[in-house]
Amino acid sequence: MEKFSGSRVNTMLSEQYEIWHVEDKITNEKDIYHYHDHYELHVTLSGEAEFFIEGEVYTLTPGTILLIHSNDLHRIMKQNSDNFERVYIFLTSEFLQKHSTPESDLELAFSSWDKNNHKSKVIKIPLNTLITNLDFILNYNKYDVKQFGSDIEYENRLVTLLVYVNRWLHDFDIVEEVNGKSDPIMNDMLTYVSENLKNKLNLETMENKFF
Repeated sequence: MEKFSGSRVNTMLSEQYEIWHVEDKITNEKDIYHYHDHYELHVTLSGEAEFFIEGEVYTLTPGTILLIHSNDLHRIMKQNSDNFERVYIFLTSEFLQKHSTPESDLELAFSSWDKNNHKSKVIKIPLNTLITNLDFILNYNKYDVKQFGSDIEYENRLVTLLVYVNRWLHDFDIVEEVNGKSDPIMNDMLTYVSENLKNKLNLETMENKFF
């Protein structure tokens, strides 16, 4: 899983999920193009930033939720405000399936939902609704982690959040789809790489071709 300079707000010794509450300053050195083999739920609480996912750039504002599919290339491009507060939730497919049923598959939130076969999604919901459902993360210190069953209680809150995320995706009275704009340089670079996998590819070649 990934590491940040912010606060990790689950202490469970698990490789199935991690939760981070972060307000650090974004720099090119901190955030690079990357992908991973788990899912990512990225929530913007305050501030504004530009975010790249698979050839498109999205403007993140308070209430924006990114549902990033495994192996989708992404990164924060730039921070547009002095403050940029966000929550990261990293989830494995195993965790989602463990808490799913035949009638309610939590992994559906990360499946294709449009004619372009996009698996990653960017949506926006009212910030107050989001904060209410993130209470167990934003006010983590008020939970007695030493109390019997607190780990089960905390994980159940996470599962409940994932249930609501799946519901929000189908509730057009509350959810707003966020449209991205194409990044032509990145699209050209990805096309070039895919067409030249048998040739010598290095940083100098890419710099000379794409400036």
